[in-house]
Amino acid sequence: MLTMPPRVLRLVKNLLALLAGVVLALALSETVLLFVVPSPLHYRVPQPLHVPDDELGWRLTPDQRSFTIDQPVTTNRHGFRSDEMETAKSAGSLRILCVGDSRTFGIGDAPHPVFAVRLQRYLKELAPGRPVGFINGGVQAQDTHQEVHLLAREASRLGPDVVIVAFCLNDVGEALRTEYADSWTGTIAGSDAGAG
Repeated sequence: MLTMPPRVLRLVKNLLALLAGVVLALALSETVLLFVVPSPLHYRVPQPLHVPDDELGWRLTPDQRSFTIDQPVTTNRHGFRSDEMETAKSAGSLRILCVGDSRTFGIGDAPHPVFAVRLQRYLKELAPGRPVGFINGGVQAQDTHQEVHLLAREASRLGPDVVIVAFCLNDVGEALRTEYADSWTGTIAGSDAGAG
């Protein structure tokens, strides 16, 4: 039988105790992290598809059913993440057009948490007899410059009573670039977005 000197035996026992402590600490850390750190996102396919657009660069594909991360997305025949609607609004109704980027679009949101839908519900509660229609014109990765072009193109056709432009700070930086300056003036001056 192999005998070890007492010093080596103590060293082996200490190393085994250290190893057991590390394994126990890792197991305990893993258990705690399961409750503290959210699970990774599970993307479902297809994610929203886009079509090229000469003015805007891209826009949502009309009439699609897809997912934003794992939440369902449906676009109407106009390519907006909104209920299907007639182009001409009905008499006495309130129509609100929201333009913006992925926050307005509702990246990762089911249709109901999107702020436009929540605002629509709130306004329906305030004026129960008046029809309120929302158009979610949010498109992922678009900036303020593209949103102005969308507004100039769609406002006269859709006739919104109210326009909400939602933006993040990164949108403003892009919009202030000098190559956009001339086109902004022409787009805003040439639109009848303020007509109502």
